[in-house]
This record gives sequence, C-alpha cells and structure tokens, in this order.
Amino acid sequence: MKKIMSHPVLLGIGIAFVIGGGIIVMETWFPWVGAAWDSHKRLVQAVWFTAISFIAWINQVWRWRLRGPFIFWTSIATLCLSHIFGIFIYTMYVGPILVWQWVPLIVIESLVVVFGMDWSTRRFGHRGKAKVE
Repeated sequence: MKKIMSHPVLLGIGIAFVIGGGIIVMETWFPWVGAAWDSHKRLVQAVWFTAISFIAWINQVWRWRLRGPFIFWTSIATLCLSHIFGIFIYTMYVGPILVWQWVPLIVIESLVVVFGMDWSTRRFGHRGKAKVE
C-alpha cells in the first residue's frame, strides 16, 4: 500500500500496460471475442453501465460501511440484484435499453442508492460502534 501511495502514476501506467496488452492479445489471438461483442452490443453496454454505476455508488457510500457492515453489504447486494432483475425484465418485455435511456435510469437509481443506503444503515446499523457523518 505504501508503494501505491508513493508512486500512483506508476500504478496507473502499469494498469494501462495490462489493459493495452490484453487488448493486443485479444485482437491478435482471439479476434472472435471482438466479433461477439459487436453482435451483443446492447448486452455489453448493459454490463459496462451496471459495473461503472456500482463502482461509483460503492465509492460514494463507502464510509457508511462503518455503521453496520452486514447491513451495508446486504443493502448493496439487494440493490444489485434488483437492478439486474429490473434490467432483465425490461429487456424481455420492452426491448434493450438504449444508451440515452441509461442516463435517467442511473440518476433515479443513484437517488435510490443514496437515500436507501443512508436510511438502511442508520435504521439497522450499529449506532454505538462508529459515528460517521
């Protein structure tokens, strides 16, 4: 951890090399992966939007885990499963979600995440162990 803190640029360069190397290997030896991504464009977009959203949400509410770790992770898992289930149901009955439709969806889900996580960790978390404001 100390090396990461003292050399964050080197960590970024290392991550860039790993991602770049992965892309070169994929395009050189596994070109069918890119073709599969092209044929499943909406699914790939859904996975990326979901992953980026959850990374941003966990980053935003990370300090609330001290209120009650079990409740925190239970709330995150519940939100994740309900998001995936909702996307699946919408895709099955209406159609794939377009890129412009992800913006209002993420804004609404962000409000639910922030207020839902705050409420659940305050309501069911440990009040006396850690005070996080």
